[in-house]
Amino acid sequence: MAGSTLQELFNRKLDSLIGLNQHKRLAIAVSGGSDSVALALLARNWATENKVALTILTVDHGLRPAAKQEAITVGDWMKSFNLPHKTLVWTGPHPTSGIQNAAREARYLLMAAYCKTENIQVLLLGHQLEDQLETLLMRFSKGSGLEGLASMKEDSQQFDIRLVRPLLGVKRQELRDYLTEVKQPWLEDPSNENRQYTRTRVGSILSDLQALPGSSLTTIALSAERVTRASEALHEITIQRFSKFCRLSPYGFIQFPIEAILGCPHEVGLRMLSRAISAVRGEPAPTKLLSLENIYRRLFETELSTSETVGGVQISKSATGCLVCREPGRIGMPEVLLAGKTETVWDHRFHVIDTAGEKDRDPLLTIKRIGPTGWQHLQAANPSKEEARLPAKVRNNLPAVWLGDRLVAAPLFSPVLDQSAIAKDRFKMVFKSLI
Repeated sequence: MAGSTLQELFNRKLDSLIGLNQHKRLAIAVSGGSDSVALALLARNWATENKVALTILTVDHGLRPAAKQEAITVGDWMKSFNLPHKTLVWTGPHPTSGIQNAAREARYLLMAAYCKTENIQVLLLGHQLEDQLETLLMRFSKGSGLEGLASMKEDSQQFDIRLVRPLLGVKRQELRDYLTEVKQPWLEDPSNENRQYTRTRVGSILSDLQALPGSSLTTIALSAERVTRASEALHEITIQRFSKFCRLSPYGFIQFPIEAILGCPHEVGLRMLSRAISAVRGEPAPTKLLSLENIYRRLFETELSTSETVGGVQISKSATGCLVCREPGRIGMPEVLLAGKTETVWDHRFHVIDTAGEKDRDPLLTIKRIGPTGWQHLQAANPSKEEARLPAKVRNNLPAVWLGDRLVAAPLFSPVLDQSAIAKDRFKMVFKSLI
């Protein structure tokens, strides 16, 4: 592919992903390898046309003696392109195992933190077609389900920043041909040849697959695309079924009838269960697919269990249906000192707002769970019938405002506990799930 053709394809792709006139500052992760250097050059040309400012970020991970000099080399290249460059240093601690995964996460965290400081909302990444397929093979070898096998997304939100990968459909050799055409060198990472790293060995397997009759990068990529399509279709079906059967309560729990799970294909049922767990946690379910499959089997197939707990969430089954809520009696529920703040998040799932003026905010006020003691105070203040009917395991794990050992406000409930400066309407608490 000629450089001009690649540039035209890149421009169209970035136009569609970024959206014209939406962002005037972007960051680009550049390690010095061919993929990221090509990304920087292609993005520079696009940014010049669209009057977008770019910042190049390189992470010195300190894992190899040459890493510091490599970052300097990248900085010199970027200077010759008139692109501002910043080197971020990973100071560790450096693990002795799982090094590549740890270094990858550290890079993302460092770059995301920098972008947040500089008010940059988009980070461009140089992942290309082989990266996409190597990821597929790695996950396939470890028993991933369809969601895991689905392709890397061109546009995603992670590490509190928008990650955009405009090169996922481009072969590595096409990027290297482009760099050769414009006479731009790149760095070779020796770890790419080190077979102790999983991704290096998978890259070798990918090469072997291409040598099979009728196989090529294009046909393997087609399989990955079809897996992604199937996963996306199941995701849409899951959302529709979840919306139809599952009731998400403002008190932070979910209820659904048994037939919501039993009346659908196994894969959709699994996804519904995972979605419910994530919604109640306020963050993604931490469990592995195998663990989720075992829970699903015990609850809905063998019926050996009527209650399961995972990631701080309990799934309870009864004749009337299923209840998914925060694990009752869970140790370590957060206690958040307001310390004069106007807004905070409690237990990843409740947004708490203090509407009082700054001079009226008591720095000793704490947000913690109601618990049995707090509920006794609420009962004495005559909660509504709906509130009184809440299961104990739900209401005890809901947030309230405390001053020492005294419950002073429970904004999710109707009773006014304190008519003084700490009044019912002063605080607002809203359940914010992931869905």
